[in-house]
Parts: sequence; C-alpha cells; structure tokens
Amino acid sequence: MSEAAVSETAVSQSETSRKKRRRKSAAPSGGRWVWKPRNSPYWYMDFWIGDRRYTGSTKCGDQKEAEKVARKERDEAYVLYHAQRIQTGVDGKVRDMTVLAAVDMFWDEIGQYDVGAHNTERFCDRFVDQVGEKTLLSQVTDRQIAAWQAKLKKKHRDDDPDKPKLSEEYINMHIDLAERILRRARKIWKIPLPDEPNWREHKFREDPRTREMTMEEYLVLEEHCRPDIWPAVDFTFESGLRKENAITLTWKQIDWEKMVIAVVVKGKKDAEVPITPEIEKILRAQEGKHPERVFTILAGRTITINGRSFKKGTFYPLTVDNFSAYWGRLRKVCGIEDLRIHDLRRTRGGLIYRATGDIAATQAALHHAKVETTKRAYAKVTTEHERLARATATGYQAELQRRALAERRRKKKERRAAAPAPRSRGRRRASRRA
Repeated sequence: MSEAAVSETAVSQSETSRKKRRRKSAAPSGGRWVWKPRNSPYWYMDFWIGDRRYTGSTKCGDQKEAEKVARKERDEAYVLYHAQRIQTGVDGKVRDMTVLAAVDMFWDEIGQYDVGAHNTERFCDRFVDQVGEKTLLSQVTDRQIAAWQAKLKKKHRDDDPDKPKLSEEYINMHIDLAERILRRARKIWKIPLPDEPNWREHKFREDPRTREMTMEEYLVLEEHCRPDIWPAVDFTFESGLRKENAITLTWKQIDWEKMVIAVVVKGKKDAEVPITPEIEKILRAQEGKHPERVFTILAGRTITINGRSFKKGTFYPLTVDNFSAYWGRLRKVCGIEDLRIHDLRRTRGGLIYRATGDIAATQAALHHAKVETTKRAYAKVTTEHERLARATATGYQAELQRRALAERRRKKKERRAAAPAPRSRGRRRASRRA
C-alpha cells in the first residue's frame, strides 16, 4: 500500500469516526478538541491519539478557527499513528498471536522466574480462561478487562462461599499480570496493540497496608507454633526478608566469615543480610537437620504422599506452600485476625524506622529499589526521634510560657512604680474644708 493510499485511508477513517463520535456524544466543554484558559487570548487544543496526548496553543482567538487548526493537527497525527502501526518491519515477523501463545511465551521468558511464580502461573491461567485461548492479543479490549474485574469481584477465596470475597488488592494483581503480558508484547515482541486497554481505569485505588504485628501477638504465636516451624517464622521476622527468600534459604547462601546472607531479592538484584546475634542463634540451631536447606519440617509419622515417602522423625525441607498453609492454621488457633506473613517484614521495617528515624537505613534493610517506596509504606509511622522532638518541644513551650509570665509580672510592677501615689483619705478631707 502506498503512502498516499495509507494517508487517504487514515483520513477517511478519521472523518468517519469523527462523525460517529459527533452523533453519539456532545462536544467537550469549550469546543471540539479545544479549550480557552481564563488568562489567555488564545484557544488551546487538547486530544489523544493512541497513548500520546497532543496539547498546545492554536494561536487563534476565534473558537471556530481554533477547531479547524485542532482538526488539522489531529488528522495529521492520526495518519502518522496509523502509518506507524502498519509498518512491516522485519519480513516474516509475527505481528499478532493468540492469548494462549502469548501467555506461554511470557511464562518461558520471565514469568517462571518471578518471586511468586506460583501466583503468576495461577493468574495466567485465569487470564486465558477469561478472554479465551484463541483470542488474539490485538482483540483484548477495555470491555473484556472490565468484565474480568467484575467477575473477580464476585468470587470467593478458593471458590468457597463461606470464605470472604477476593480483596481489591488481589484483584489488582490479576490486572497487573495481564498488563505485563500485553506491555511485553507491545515493547519486546513488537506487536501493535491500538486497542490496548487503559489499565489504570481497571484497577482499584490502593492505600498502603499498615498492619504490623504487636509484641503480644508475637508471644502468642511463639507459644502455639510448632517447634520445628517456629525458627522459620522467627527468622522471617528478624531478617525482614520476603517469604520466598526466607523459607527457601540454603546453607550455601550463608557466609559465616563475613557474617552475611546472600540473597536475590525482588527485581533479580543481589543483596546481603547482616547476621545479627539473634539471627545467628536461629541459624546455628538448624545445623545438622538437612544438608542443603536451612529450615525444615519434622515428619510426625511415616507416610507416602504423591509417591513421595516421609519417614517419622526425619527432617524434610520446608516449602513455601507448606509454610503458608500452616500460617493460616496457626493464626486461627491464636485468634489473630488479618495478620499476613508479609506483615512480619513490615513490622521489622517499622521497628527499624521507629528506633533510628533513618529512612535510608530502613530502605537498605528492606532492599527497596527506591526510597519513595519506603516513605510511602511508613509515612504514618512515628519514630522515637519524633517522640523525643515532641517532648523537647513541649519542654521548650513550658520554658517560653514561664518567661512570658515573668515578663508580664515585670511590666505590671513597672506600671505600678510609675503611677502617682494615691492621696490618703484624711488629706482629701482637709483640702475640702479649706
């Protein structure tokens, strides 16, 4: 197709779509793609083509003339947008694929390496079930994502009506996964997606979670937890690591000479955790239980599960799934509500920030890539430094009040000294007789 034909086709499509929009909805306030600021003599254009916004002054003081300029700019932008989307690029390169093929490719390239890969796999399956495995990526639209969100809002945990419905945060995780797949298709696989959903409009607004474990809850958990699993709970709390990093810890990651633990944190970044005396105490107690894994679970009986045999009295590696399942039962036994495993990490970060008041140290301890993440998570936390500062301010306020009272007494005393002495009653009578 020649450039002239592309231009004519794009312009005709633009005119057709513009006429349809004119029939369906009224023009926005101010005019067709234009608006006028209060303190400017000119009209400004403002419209979107794809994911790009076009805005600026039309240099026209008349609304109709401004609309003509805006329409011309929009038509030219649409031709460019359309031409960019139909470029052939490399000969034979796939320019679209089914959702199932995209999910499989996404999983093979990056999905299986996610920290929570089991959740990624679950969300991928749900995404395919919702939009259809034979649906093309270019056919995934806002309507389908909105229908998926509405469907998830009605679901219960584990599809059990007796359990609560899926939280808004959990639903957002599904939408995030779909966005990752389509964004990778557009940016890495070079698949044009002119109708890609507006992802932000399909997500719930999330306030940072602030739930922290109290020391009373810590003591209750320690009292009721199994002795072979408690070291994993305590280490997760003391280290501030994410669940996967803490539970799957191996002896090879521990450097006793440097007293550090090497981990690969979120974002596939290498990091180190200093071994404090409390962490050393936990780790030393696990030596000799398993040659590779640090945290284990003790088999209470001899049994075979899914073809795998477990011998009574033998320690086996503690898995993330086993730990998560037991955490739910432990929390129920202790009567503790709404305390997640990740809240142990948040509690550790809160303790560090409250004790030091150093946001950079807290960021380093939690291995956050950006300090803004740490600030947002602990924006409402009161530090000991702040508490001391407030107490100091109260003392300083009392001192200022004492000075103000002293100054008031001094001025009152000066006024009394400067005032004429009142005459006695006997002298006033004498003067009257005279």
